[in-house]
Amino acid sequence: MTLLAQLAAKANIALPPVGDDFSLPVDFIYAHDRNTFKIIDELSRLGVGDSAQQSLPLAGKTLFFMDHYSPAPTAEATKLHAQQREVCGRMGGRLFDEGSGVGHQLALEGLVQPGQIVVGVDSHTCTVGAIGALGLRMPAVGVARALATGEVLIYRPRTLRIEMTGRLQRPATGKDVALSIARLKRERFADAILEVGGDGLTSLGLADRISISNLATDLQARSIIFEIDDLIIKLYSLENRDILRCGASEYTDIIPVDLGTIEPQICLPGSLSNSVAYSGVKNPRRVDVVMIGSCTNGQIEDFQMFCDTLGENSIAPGVRVIATPTSRAVLQRMSAEGVLGHLIRLGVTINPPGCGPCMGLHQGLLGEGEVCVATGSRNNPGRMGSPQANVYLASPYVAALCAATGYIGKWEN
Repeated sequence: MTLLAQLAAKANIALPPVGDDFSLPVDFIYAHDRNTFKIIDELSRLGVGDSAQQSLPLAGKTLFFMDHYSPAPTAEATKLHAQQREVCGRMGGRLFDEGSGVGHQLALEGLVQPGQIVVGVDSHTCTVGAIGALGLRMPAVGVARALATGEVLIYRPRTLRIEMTGRLQRPATGKDVALSIARLKRERFADAILEVGGDGLTSLGLADRISISNLATDLQARSIIFEIDDLIIKLYSLENRDILRCGASEYTDIIPVDLGTIEPQICLPGSLSNSVAYSGVKNPRRVDVVMIGSCTNGQIEDFQMFCDTLGENSIAPGVRVIATPTSRAVLQRMSAEGVLGHLIRLGVTINPPGCGPCMGLHQGLLGEGEVCVATGSRNNPGRMGSPQANVYLASPYVAALCAATGYIGKWEN
């Protein structure tokens, strides 16, 4: 039985044939500062006025995140935030105000549990797959209907299994696994749910799984979900050790990934499918900016790896480094464990918790012709500022190498 089938069975739902519609019960709704107004507009079109919104089935399970515009960079953004505060107060949901962090991270900090189902407009809602939850991105009208009914209507997608074998060898990370998978043809993943399992999971920490899960939407997959193994059982104190385990089942394709062969990658500008082994870079390129953070790589482990890789080395002259923690909890750990102090001593600019410059909205935009190495999620032209900027994606390890040398592809010192 696939993981999707197991989730459906928990709700006493039998899956229909691939391509047919069915409904799943929803545990949480996401609404961030770039799409809350869209969801509310769709509720109005569905005939759900302001006075009726507090009685909706998922009103109390709606999470309002101020993360893309945090703190508000424009007068227009302040209006969006004011609307979120008003709507949340009226509906009775939970508000995460400016500086709280990225919604995808906050949801994992004691809210969403393994085996639950989350619906949101944001494309990285699939990040909760890291803990064995199912995150589904829907258009605003689909999210509004889920909020109003307590269920999400979807068609049954294909199900692919990613079979992890071997052991990931540091300094390779989950980001390198994700970039390696992204080199495969996207048609293979298109509109499918990716189910991840195998003996190799024992070498993947939660931060690794978050990086891998975050990538699913950019593979054009419908979503991604890791099987619940001993790590997740321990982290979430689960009692049912049989929940959501992969096995021989109705997979339309099985993609083997030998973690022991994964090495640090660098993804060239323009597309996530452009990654190459960092050790194979032949023509060094000068770096202007290094950015650490985002919902892909903003965990304490990511910042720790950056600092450990740099050690006592300084940042190369002319290189600007910007760090954006994913939540206040991550920032507090960075402070308590000496990571924050290390970054400050290096001269790193520390953003408040949130999305930071990843969306190209504020807090470190790139100028024309600038070269950036980022631990973020996307590198399409204009993603982080000027369309003429060049964004390379990498792990915190490779980002640290580039910060220390001032170049992509140099290893001195």
